[in-house]
Amino acid sequence: MVFTKGALQAPAGSREGPSPLPIRRLNARLDPVLPDCEPRLKHGGHYDVAAVTRARQFRAAQKASQVVTHAIALHDAQFVLAREYGFKSWTALKQEVEERSLSFAAAVDEFVRCATGSAPERAMRLLARHAGIANANLYTELVLGDADAVETRLKANPAIARQRGGVQNWEPLLYVCHTFLQKDSPERAKGLVRIARELLRMGSNPNAEYDWNWHPELPRTALWGALIATGQPELAELLLKSGANPTDGVSTHIAAGSGNVAALELLYRFGVNVNGIPGGVPPLAYILGWMRPDDISGAKWLLEHGADPNLAWAQSGESPLHVAAQRLDVKTVELLVSNGADVNKRRPDGRTAHALAALHGNDEVAAWLLRHGAKDELSRIDRFVAACTFGNKAQAGSLLKEHPNLRNELRPEHHLMMHTPAERGDAQTLETMLQCGFDPNVKDSNGVEALHRASMGGHVEAVKVLLAKGASVNAVDSMFAATPLVWACEGWRHTSQNGADHVEVARLLLAAGSPREWVAPEKAPDPEGTQDRLAELCRAAEAP
Repeated sequence: MVFTKGALQAPAGSREGPSPLPIRRLNARLDPVLPDCEPRLKHGGHYDVAAVTRARQFRAAQKASQVVTHAIALHDAQFVLAREYGFKSWTALKQEVEERSLSFAAAVDEFVRCATGSAPERAMRLLARHAGIANANLYTELVLGDADAVETRLKANPAIARQRGGVQNWEPLLYVCHTFLQKDSPERAKGLVRIARELLRMGSNPNAEYDWNWHPELPRTALWGALIATGQPELAELLLKSGANPTDGVSTHIAAGSGNVAALELLYRFGVNVNGIPGGVPPLAYILGWMRPDDISGAKWLLEHGADPNLAWAQSGESPLHVAAQRLDVKTVELLVSNGADVNKRRPDGRTAHALAALHGNDEVAAWLLRHGAKDELSRIDRFVAACTFGNKAQAGSLLKEHPNLRNELRPEHHLMMHTPAERGDAQTLETMLQCGFDPNVKDSNGVEALHRASMGGHVEAVKVLLAKGASVNAVDSMFAATPLVWACEGWRHTSQNGADHVEVARLLLAAGSPREWVAPEKAPDPEGTQDRLAELCRAAEAP
C-alpha cells in the first residue's frame, strides 16, 4: 500500500492525528480511496483487527468488540483514513489530494476563488504548493495586495483597470475589495488600499457590483465587500471618498442587521439614505425579518438617524411594524411605535400588526398593541389560527368542536405560520398546530420548511414533534439545496442559544433517515467548510 508520489500527509504545522500510514492504491486522485472501503461496507463485511484498532483511536468510548460486531459507516471509515494521514477530517484529506491533482492553471483559478470566497486557508495552501501562483496573473496579484506587481501591469496596459476577467469575471476593483487574504497581514492590507487608489485614479468604477445568487434582492458591491464582507474600513473609506454610493442597496442592511454601528457611522458620514434606494429594499423592514431579537442596536440606530418606521418593502408589502409583530418582542415593537410606527397600518391583504401578532402566537405583542390603539379585527378562522399558534389546545379544540370545518379553511399562509414556533423551538405550539390540521411540509418562497428552522436552532423537542407528524428529512431549500441536517450544521456553527443541542438534533434527523451528504450548488459560499462541519456533526451525533 504505497502512495506513488510520496507519502501523503497533512501540511507541516497542521497535523492532528497519528503518524501517516500508507493506504492501498491511494494516488494523486481521490477516486481510488472509496473502492478500498466500500466493498466491506456494502456487502456486510467488517474491518479486520488492525482496522478496529485504528477506529478505537477515534471512537474511544466504544469497545473493540462493538466495532467488530457492527459494520462501520462510510463516513466513519473516511474519518479513520483521514486521521491516519494526519488530517483532521475527510474533507481536509480530500482537499489535499484534489490540490495535488490540479494543473497549475486550475490551481491559479482555485486560489483566486478561495481568496475571494471565505476560504483563505485553502488559498494559502495552494500558494505554498505552487509558489508561481503569486505572479501568475493580474488577479492573483490583486488578491495578494502586491501593489508593485499590479502597478507594473497597469502601466503596461491601462485598459485592464476597467476590464472584467479572472475566474469570477469581475472588474479588478472587486477582487481587491473581496479578498480575505489581508486578515492578519497589515502589509497586505496596505497594499490593497494602494492598489485600489491606483485603480480608481485610472478610472475604475467605485460602484462596481456583481449579482449574487443567494439573495438577489441585495446586490453585492465593492463597498459591501470592503466594509462588510472583509472588514477593511480604510479601503471602504477610500471608495466613499472616490464616489462610491453609500446607499448601495446592501451595506446598510447588513451592517444594521448585525449591529455594526461603526460601519453605519462611516456610511452616514458620506450621506447614506437610511431608507435605502427609493423603490428598493428598505433597510429597517428588511433587517427586522432576520436580526437577532436580543440585539436591536442596528434598528435603533436607523430610527435615530431618520428611518421611516412606516416604509414598507414593496415585494412583501410589510412595514417594519408588520414584520416585528410576527417574530420580535414588545421592546422592539415599542421602539417602532415610539418613533412613529402606525399601529393600524394595513398590509396589501388588509392585515394589521395586531392581526399578524395574534396569528403568529405573539400574544404579548398583540396585547400591547391593543393597549396602544390597535383594533381587534380577527375573524373566526383568525381566532382559530391564533389559538393554535399560541399553543392553546383548549381554545382551539373548543372552536373546532363548534365549527368542525375550520381545518379545511386553513390556507398556505396559515401553514407557513408554523415556521415561527419552529424557529424559536416552541414544541407545545407546534404540537397544537399539527393536531389541528397544520401541514409541516409547506415551503416558504425560499423552499424552506418548518423542520429546517427548528433544526437550525438546535431545538430538540420541536424537531421530535415535527418528525412525529411527518416532516420530511429529505426536504431541500431552493437556495442552497440543503436538507434540515445541513441547516442544523449551520446552526451548530453560529447559534449560541441556551438549550440548543445541534448534536442531538442531528442524531434525530439521521435516525429518521436523513442523507448525510450535501451537494453544494455552484458558487455556494464556503462549501468546503460546510462539508467539513457536516461530517464532524454526523460523527458527533453517532458517537455512543
